[in-house]
Amino acid sequence: MDVKLLKKMDVQLRVLNLNGQLVFESSQMNVADIHQEIDLNNQAPGMYILQVIADGKPYHAKLMVAR
Repeated sequence: MDVKLLKKMDVQLRVLNLNGQLVFESSQMNVADIHQEIDLNNQAPGMYILQVIADGKPYHAKLMVAR
């Protein structure tokens, strides 16, 4: 996953399953560009929620894991 921000800030990436369980988490401090591989090979196929928290504000997107 690649994210470009308008300014440097602290960013937290999380992936949650539909039960709300955290399956991936990564934090990066004072960054403007993020390149992060998210390995979900050990997770069951299905829908997941990607949560990006940048400068304290949450943003959400859906992820589909298919095999």
